Amino acid sequence: MVDIDLNEKYTLTNSLVGNSKVLASSRDNEQVVVESAGTNDNQLWYFMETNVSGTYRMHTVQKGDAQVLEVLNFYGVKSLGLHFFNTGPSTGQYWRLDEWDDGSVKITNEFSGPDIHLGVTEGSLEPTLAGGDKPGQHWTLSQLGSTPTSSATRTGSLTELVTKTISPIATSELLTNIPSPCASTAAACTTSASTPNSNSDRNAIIGGAVGGGVAGLALSVAGIWLYLRKRRQSRRMAPLTDPMMTIPHVNRNA
Repeated sequence: MVDIDLNEKYTLTNSLVGNSKVLASSRDNEQVVVESAGTNDNQLWYFMETNVSGTYRMHTVQKGDAQVLEVLNFYGVKSLGLHFFNTGPSTGQYWRLDEWDDGSVKITNEFSGPDIHLGVTEGSLEPTLAGGDKPGQHWTLSQLGSTPTSSATRTGSLTELVTKTISPIATSELLTNIPSPCASTAAACTTSASTPNSNSDRNAIIGGAVGGGVAGLALSVAGIWLYLRKRRQSRRMAPLTDPMMTIPHVNRNA
């Protein structure tokens, strides 16, 4: 049996029509129809308990408590038709909700019996009652404000789904799946698992890097010193120019 919250509103979809269409009450008459999904009051269903254990009356917000989904009953003759009718003690208004093997909801009626299921006819999409196990008889009930989940994808009970979702990952699997920081340079990198002395190697690499930096600095300083020394020598070897040679000749006898 499916647990129903009597304080909630539901939309009803099934495996045949998918999440794009829902079961609804007609605004024009007493018929039950399938129409494009929305949040209209004629598409929102709620359930009320009856005096028969495990059964419910099915109402839409648009029809209210005064009218209920019922099996057409012509003077006691069983029928596969559906309509909305005044709420009363008729067994044609008493519905049971059970689960199919795939976890979707099976809806049957006390009047027509457990082998006749509420469904939608393929092609015409007419709501009806029929025997068998057809996609149009596999329902999904989604509370108002939730995202419908396709009946075809629901496998197992809610307990199974939750358990599988939160089941812990094995420690060995978790450690195996941790990406190595050396994945892109595997040929030149060694992990701590295969090299116990990795800390010593790391210290040696750091020391080598520091030593190389000091050596490079020393070479740079030496290069600058040689350059300046050579420049000073070239200046000492350059010939001096007599400053008097640059003074224009003045003819004092003029």
